[in-house]
Amino acid sequence: MEFLSSFSGTLMEQYTAGGPVMHVILACSLISLATILYKSIVFYRSRSDVKALIVGVKRNVEQGRFEKACAVCEQHRGPVAIALKVGVLNCDLPRDDLERHMDGAEIHELAHLERALGVLATISSIAPLVGFFGTVVGMIVSFKALAAHGMNQPELVAEGISVALVTTAFGLLVAFFTQPFLNYFIGKVRDFENQIEIGRIALLTALGNWRRRRVVGSAQGQPS
Repeated sequence: MEFLSSFSGTLMEQYTAGGPVMHVILACSLISLATILYKSIVFYRSRSDVKALIVGVKRNVEQGRFEKACAVCEQHRGPVAIALKVGVLNCDLPRDDLERHMDGAEIHELAHLERALGVLATISSIAPLVGFFGTVVGMIVSFKALAAHGMNQPELVAEGISVALVTTAFGLLVAFFTQPFLNYFIGKVRDFENQIEIGRIALLTALGNWRRRRVVGSAQGQPS
């Protein structure tokens, strides 16, 4: 407990020593944390067994059971299920039109996943810059004190240098915390994009097999 009290006290002292710039850095850290929590919930809710989804849709479409294929999509969550459902609902359209509908669904779903990632990218970029700005302010204060009092009052110079070091450290800390989450979320978006493409290929293949089977069946049923 003593360590925690000492650490929290030291942290508050460092925050105070950083000056007004620390308020901006604190705001950046809070926005970053809130955005990370929000995106974590979004990606958690988008989880699904994509392999089982694609297998189920493909099997039903190949047999012409489009309602069951839609039901399979509805049993799963996430952008892959939504994009495949759009494809299944438009299976009667020509291939180009079908792909356009799926493209629209993919763009809409990926845009939802990418929403607010720009906030994290911005904070990851500007937090160190805000810290460096605090560094400049601190150095200006130090040189002004040095010019006015010389080395007679070293505590004034030390105060300016303290501001410079603290703001830089906290600005970099916010960026170090934010950037890994940003990279992870971007990677998840790319994973979903790849999964949608795999599902699209599987759906189009299954639809082609069903249409060929129907044509062959019709030809065999015709009287000679």
